Amino acid sequence: MVVHMVMFKFLDKNKQQNILETKNKLESLKKYIDTIVDLEAGIDINRGSRAFDMSLIVTFKTEDNLKQYAAHPKHLEVLEFIHSVTKESVVVDYIK
Repeated sequence: MVVHMVMFKFLDKNKQQNILETKNKLESLKKYIDTIVDLEAGIDINRGSRAFDMSLIVTFKTEDNLKQYAAHPKHLEVLEFIHSVTKESVVVDYIK
């Protein structure tokens, strides 16, 4: 299994609304991209100085499936929105 993890920090403008909209958009990808084994989007409750606002964990069977997800038009559409409402993100992909 391949795990794709991303954490996001959002811009202050309309922050809570954008976090909720991003969560909904990410979760909707499950119905469009059949290579997703599991997808979880979580909103931070810590709110500490080191905390990010949201995390995403997506699991795939293979690295090729991750590449297909990355290039999928629905993912790219969501990614465009995310880039417009976030100021920072970090990512790690690993084999489980």
